[in-house]
Amino acid sequence: MPAQTLAQLFGPKATRSGVKITMDLTDFIGVGLANATTASPSKACAAYLKWLVTNTARFAEDAEAGIAADTFAPQRSFVVRGTSNQIQNPINLYVYIPDTTREFDPDAVL
Repeated sequence: MPAQTLAQLFGPKATRSGVKITMDLTDFIGVGLANATTASPSKACAAYLKWLVTNTARFAEDAEAGIAADTFAPQRSFVVRGTSNQIQNPINLYVYIPDTTREFDPDAVL
């Protein structure tokens, strides 16, 4: 497989103009974002992360893919933050670099 595309990593309607990448929040409605127009930044980020997990898990075994994530559903746990009982949903995000690279360098990502 060739390098992952902008759409595979940022959503079908993502665009790039120079140094800016723009994501369209309506791409994330399918994973539970109720309202793309009024979503808070944290809700938009959570929807993007859930979309990323849903759409990149298949790349975990692809030797040419640089980014993959896996599902967090079975790993959820109950936590207390301050005085509030909450559910924590960890997300595993994997960034692949060549075995010859010693340090994590974004320029080395496959």
